[in-house]
Amino acid sequence: AEYLIGEDPFSITTYKNPLQANPDISLTYWAYNEPNPDLVLANYGASYTFFMYLAEHYGGSSFIQDVVKRSTDGIDSVEQSLASFGYNPDFKELFRNWTIANYLDNTTLEDGFYGYDNVTITMSIEGSPYTNSAIPRTENEVPYWGTDYLFFDLPSDTPFNLEFKGDDQAGYIVTVILSNTSSIPLVMPVDISTLGYGNFSTEELGITADEVTLVISSYTKGSTPNYNDTKTAPAQSYWFMMNPSGVTISLG
Repeated sequence: AEYLIGEDPFSITTYKNPLQANPDISLTYWAYNEPNPDLVLANYGASYTFFMYLAEHYGGSSFIQDVVKRSTDGIDSVEQSLASFGYNPDFKELFRNWTIANYLDNTTLEDGFYGYDNVTITMSIEGSPYTNSAIPRTENEVPYWGTDYLFFDLPSDTPFNLEFKGDDQAGYIVTVILSNTSSIPLVMPVDISTLGYGNFSTEELGITADEVTLVISSYTKGSTPNYNDTKTAPAQSYWFMMNPSGVTISLG
């Protein structure tokens, strides 16, 4: 709303810095009860960028007005507006593209869907870069509709063979972004089974990369509410391995 009336709250650090520092903040669950006030500011930043993304790529201010006027809330209202405007209402893929845009912010890719025209953003990676040629089973967690960005700075000629497993109770959106110094980033979704298994291999695809970013989000499924205005999003567990020697995981 602020942008539509000529204001740009995201240009100042109030919302932008907290979001960039906390990319795993949930889009749909609000952190009002958390002791860290930056998390609520990150919630505002996430909401602002998400609706800016919708406006830029799905119909401008009229699309946002359509979402706001609906009697439904949250994800349902966005999907209904997408359908009304002639788009495929697949919120998970929309969310995937938004998380990639938040990391790459490059409108020359994927017909502009991996960036913004009116926002400049640089999401932080989680922890330190992974620099080893093999990573043992590593456990982590991400809240519903939040995102982890894991960065791998690969030694020369090292393949990226990933094994992933998420909690059975949640769904997962996993994307690999491959980068070489001499080429544009390659964005590749990872298929995740209903039991949360997924794998990816640059060797099998016959491609190489100097740097890899693993983008991991979880989403609600079944009877779990998609959003909550007052409760922090439940953290969903997952683990991954890179180039595990002698380990094979079959899809469930």
